[in-house]
Amino acid sequence: MRQVAMRNVQEGDVIAKHIFSSNGQPLVTKGVRLSKNIIRRLKSLGIYFVYIEDERFDDVIIGDVISEKTRLITLQTIRDVFERVAKGEDFDGFSVRKCADDIYDEIKYDNDCMINLLNSYSHEDHIYFHSMNTAILSAVTGKNLGMNAYELEELIVGALLHDIGKVFLPGRLLYKKEDSLKGKDRELFEKHTKDGFDVLRKKRELSLKSSAVAHQHHENVDGSGYPRGLKGDSITLYSRIVRAADIYDTLLYVDKILPHEAVEVLMGLANTHLDAEVVKAFVRNVAIYPNGVTVKLNNGKYGVVIRQNRNFPQRPVIRLIQEEDNSYYDFDLLTNTTTFIEEVIV
Repeated sequence: MRQVAMRNVQEGDVIAKHIFSSNGQPLVTKGVRLSKNIIRRLKSLGIYFVYIEDERFDDVIIGDVISEKTRLITLQTIRDVFERVAKGEDFDGFSVRKCADDIYDEIKYDNDCMINLLNSYSHEDHIYFHSMNTAILSAVTGKNLGMNAYELEELIVGALLHDIGKVFLPGRLLYKKEDSLKGKDRELFEKHTKDGFDVLRKKRELSLKSSAVAHQHHENVDGSGYPRGLKGDSITLYSRIVRAADIYDTLLYVDKILPHEAVEVLMGLANTHLDAEVVKAFVRNVAIYPNGVTVKLNNGKYGVVIRQNRNFPQRPVIRLIQEEDNSYYDFDLLTNTTTFIEEVIV
């Protein structure tokens, strides 16, 4: 399979990976042949790329840190929690902890996982997928920092619920870029940190450390964040980790920049917005050029990323296409040191 931007898909392309909504229902299932109507609907939902079948790349695996089953259960749980809180109802904190335990169980023995978060989902489901993505990124980062099982569970719970205060925001603010907000809208948006903490701190089944993530996930290590302008170690480690994961996922899905660009942004924010040690641990397991993406090399050739080289994310294995006869061969950037990726084609 390979990844294709929605603007480049064609009628007749066959979907190679399920596209789910946050309630666990498939929007489009694997094997469906795209029609004009399906393409139009996917675009209207804000989906900007899909994975399609291509026999030249049948062996390409779009790896995932957690299983599809765990992913869907987590999405359904988070959606239920958010909807209950929005209605002023109580929710089962133990169900969130169970999701955190399941995520931990799936990452604890996988030391070589490379995180690929380029998953298609609808615009209206962003808050739920964002919460889950942030939790997965945070979990792997916490593991890299040497956290034990109990700490990782607390961290994952905090990450899953870090944006719970957003359920009280007016709909018009949910999908706007934060740096575009001014005046009253800015004040309303920033209040989601305290609102979320006020909900979570009342839940006896959740630790105060988990709950504090909702309050602190917009604090910056240089003191420029909100709501309290905390600095350095006065921000909990959980919150510093979630801050990095939150920014990364937002860069991908709100600012719509590519993973290698998002990693560059994170590295540039080290010691200002972000804890430098957290950033180092974070980027260790991120697939900068995820499997399935099309790239152009500095030698002018085009190909698709088919495999990662552990510890060298900038140097994956590319399957190059010979345009003259449509043949192909594999090219390892780790052993071809003068060749590099010049551009990601979207």
